[in-house]
Amino acid sequence: MVSWYAKDAAESKGSRITLIDISPSSSTYLTYRHILLVQPTLPTGTLDYTQYGTYAPLNVHAGGVAYFNGKIYLSSTSLGLRVFDLDKIIEVSTGTGTDNKCGKDASGNLYAFNYRYILPQIGYYKINEADPFSTVQVNYENNQLWTGQYYAGSADASIVPKIFGFPINTSGELQNSGIQTVIPKNSLFTSDHAHGIQGVFRKGNRTWLSCTGSPSESYGSTARLARYTDGDTNTVRYRWPYGAESLYLEAQYGYLWSLTEFEPNAGAQNGSQVNRCIFAVDFSKYE
Repeated sequence: MVSWYAKDAAESKGSRITLIDISPSSSTYLTYRHILLVQPTLPTGTLDYTQYGTYAPLNVHAGGVAYFNGKIYLSSTSLGLRVFDLDKIIEVSTGTGTDNKCGKDASGNLYAFNYRYILPQIGYYKINEADPFSTVQVNYENNQLWTGQYYAGSADASIVPKIFGFPINTSGELQNSGIQTVIPKNSLFTSDHAHGIQGVFRKGNRTWLSCTGSPSESYGSTARLARYTDGDTNTVRYRWPYGAESLYLEAQYGYLWSLTEFEPNAGAQNGSQVNRCIFAVDFSKYE
C-alpha cells in the first residue's frame, strides 16, 4: 500500500492510496487499484470540477501510511494523523462523464473522478508539533505508531527535528500518555541533527531514518538510510536511492521496503535515471 497526493493541474482531486498484490503465488500478482481518500468536509469557493454533497476529496500532503488492525493511518502535515477503516471501502459510479465529478448527487449517485472506489475518513488525531509530519509507521513490536518531522536540511539548521512514538492499543486507538520523543543526530547536516526525514522505522532502541537532501552526494544520490541508536552522537549511514520516502519492515521475510517519489528521470542531474519505484532490501544488512 502506498499513498499519493495530487499537485499541479490535478491538485483539486486530492489524495489516494494504491493497493498492490505483491505475492508471486497470487493470480493477481502485481495487480493494483487506486482508491480515492475522501472526507465529509465540503470545499468552498470556485472549483474546477462538479462537487456534490456528502463527501469531497482529501486535499492534503499524504506523506505516508501505516496499517494496523484493519485501519489506515495517514500522516497529514500540520494536523497529525488521519484515520481510515479498510472495511468501509465504497464502490462508486465510473465511466463516461464521471471524471470531473465528486460526491453524492440528488439522485443518490456516487462519484469520485472516475475512481471505482472511495475510502472515507473516519476520524483524525490533532497532534501538537505535527507540523510538518512527513511519515508514519508501526514499530517492530507492533505497539506504537512512529512519526517524523521533515525539515529541509541546512536551510532549517536552527530547527531541531523530532520523531515521536505514540502508544496504540489493540483497537488501534492512540494513547495520550507514554508518548516517546527521540531527537536523532546526523553529522551530515549543519546542526548535527537529522534533517530531511522522509521515513522512519523503529525497533527496540534503534530508529532507521530515510533522509533526503543531504549536503553530501554518493553515487548520484543525496538520500541516506541512517540508523540511529538512542543516546548516540551520530547515525550510521548508508547510500539510499534518490528521493526515497517512507520505510516499512516486512518482518516475515526480513525485507525493509521503501519507495521513491520523483517522476522518471527527475534526478538525472544527480545521476539517477529511473525514479518512482518501490523496492526492498535485506534488513539484516542494515541492523
